[in-house]
Amino acid sequence: MLKQEKGRLLTWLAGIYLVLMLVMVPILAEAQTPAKELKVGLITSLTGPGSFWGITLVRGIESGFQEINNAGAVVVAGTKYNIKLIVEDDKYSPEETVKAANRLIFTEKVQFILGSTGSPPILALGAVCEQNKVFNLGAAGYTPELTKPGKNLYTVRAQGFIPKLLFGAMVNKFKEIYPNVKTLASIGPDDATGHSIYDTAMPYFKSAQFQMIEEVFYPRETKEQRAVVMRALAKKPDSLWQFSPPPEHIILQVREARFQGFKGPIWCTGTISPGYLIEGVGAESAEGFVSAWDDPVGDNSPPKLKTFASQFIAKYGEKAWDPTVEMGYSWTYMLKKGLELAGSIDPTAVRDQFLKEGIEWPSLYGPAFIKDRELLRPIIFATIKNGKPTNFSPAYPPGYPSVRK
Repeated sequence: MLKQEKGRLLTWLAGIYLVLMLVMVPILAEAQTPAKELKVGLITSLTGPGSFWGITLVRGIESGFQEINNAGAVVVAGTKYNIKLIVEDDKYSPEETVKAANRLIFTEKVQFILGSTGSPPILALGAVCEQNKVFNLGAAGYTPELTKPGKNLYTVRAQGFIPKLLFGAMVNKFKEIYPNVKTLASIGPDDATGHSIYDTAMPYFKSAQFQMIEEVFYPRETKEQRAVVMRALAKKPDSLWQFSPPPEHIILQVREARFQGFKGPIWCTGTISPGYLIEGVGAESAEGFVSAWDDPVGDNSPPKLKTFASQFIAKYGEKAWDPTVEMGYSWTYMLKKGLELAGSIDPTAVRDQFLKEGIEWPSLYGPAFIKDRELLRPIIFATIKNGKPTNFSPAYPPGYPSVRK
């Protein structure tokens, strides 16, 4: 009897062992299987006039891929892939962009490219990717030509704040913050970029019933800004709007406007951070200035952005932060999701996921969506208050799902 019970116990234990082995062997095998390598190219400006943006973009992308690889890599249809980033310098030149893209595609055999930065480089890159059916996610530049119907169909611009989206959100926020402002004067470069941005913005001003009483376009090479500002303020507008001048001109124009006694709000869609402006004009002159660059660790900053930015600033310093850091970081997780949704590393299959509407894409600013190959995400503007950048609550671009606001 004892032998029979012992035999049954051994049989039961053997059965348990067999079940455990059937369960654990695939798990252990998967855990021990080394991940494959998936090359992803990045083309951006490491030298030349766009180098600051390029360097910050690289840091954001490297941070994202490092996290992804350390957390178990990307799993595509059951296969693990560690991302290997290959960076090429386009020197902010379309000709160099084409050379860099050809090196990535034909030498490194890359099928996924992030970048580039600036309108001329992204147009050049979009054409190369279209010709070779290589998926291009990123495209940080303002030109509306990039995503016109039928053009650059392997490119998705995941910048999140091109003019038509930025102005739609910014004008609505401006109306909310300054309900008594009725008249505006604008200052912008007298070139294709300045006029294109102005033309994009005007419908939003008109729909908000703002009156543009003065429009000043000046040659981009102009160094003296006094006459420019005097023209803009001649009709005594309630507010001054700067259309994408370079940072050094933004500083000169704000300084001159305050010197001439202008007390109203100054809104800017150029690329300058609040901290840089304060450094350039002083806290008193910067008071009331509003830009599309937020304080990533300030009030109303989304928790995920605040956490990431705090860690980044602790590592690289406050002056190393730029919105391109967050942008590049988010691109890495968007690509990861696109690969996983497609269940394939075929660039066309991944591209097709980004053409579908209604998918929620990762962003440190909150839920992001893609419509017509353009990224829609919450946008935060910052004003200078008591010598420090202060964030407004999030604004939302046209087309952003209202149920998500």
